[in-house]
Order: sequence, then structure tokens, then C-alpha cells
Amino acid sequence: MGERIPEAVLNSGEKIPMIGLGSASSPVPHDLLISSFITAIETGYRHFDTAALYGSEAPLGKAIAQALQQGLVKTQDTRRALYHIQALVHRSPP
Repeated sequence: MGERIPEAVLNSGEKIPMIGLGSASSPVPHDLLISSFITAIETGYRHFDTAALYGSEAPLGKAIAQALQQGLVKTQDTRRALYHIQALVHRSPP
């Protein structure tokens, strides 16, 4: 990627890309999600928003494994290179 993606600094001091790929949608076949995540990683995405409710956590895990096998990211870089952010469901008090 030619341009730098802005980052936010977390309380831990780690940085996270401010632009991410959301995966909330109607049910999508897992093979399509995996190929979409791989394409996103190839494009430069490193921030992914998934949740058990979306059913996209397992496909992201498989895509990350494939990206590692293909050399798109390195094992030692995965902590900093790929962020998996789970959506939180907040309930308002009654």
C-alpha cells in the first residue's frame, strides 16, 4: 500500500489501524468469506471486525492461517499485523 493508514494508540501502547474490514452481513458462505479476507490481507487490511454472532470468526482464522502459509504475513508479525476485533453487544439498563 502506498499510503499509510492512520492508527489509534490503545491503552496498552499498541497501535491499531483505524480503517478495518467489517464482516457483519447476511449469512455468507465460509469459502467466500475466507477468499474475501485473503484478498483484504493482500490489499493491506490488518484490522478485521468479526463476532460469533456474525459467524465470521472461523473463516477469519482460516484466512489468517492461509495468509501465513502464503507468506502474506509472518508468524512473528501476526500480533502487530492482524487485529481481530470482536463486536460487543451492549445492553441498555432496564
